[in-house]
Amino acid sequence: MVHEACEKNGYLMIITADHGNCENMRSGRGTCTTHSKSKVPFIITSNDYEIDKSLKNKGLKNIAPTILYLMKIDKPAEMTGKSLVKKLNK
Repeated sequence: MVHEACEKNGYLMIITADHGNCENMRSGRGTCTTHSKSKVPFIITSNDYEIDKSLKNKGLKNIAPTILYLMKIDKPAEMTGKSLVKKLNK
């Protein structure tokens, strides 16, 4: 429903998450700062952009550069990731 409303109105929507560690935190072993190997969702709805399938080694390092790219903000040199999306040729 939200997805369809975004497409109809030309909105861009991103859904993503941290890969978390709740399965470790609930074990009763105390504080755990490691992350699991769970996959991280990255869902984008846009009439103007698509996932760049040519990009290899996609991961968390690419999320912030992607959001900066979509906001037309230059990526800091310290960020090694690249945008996960590219502009559609319309």
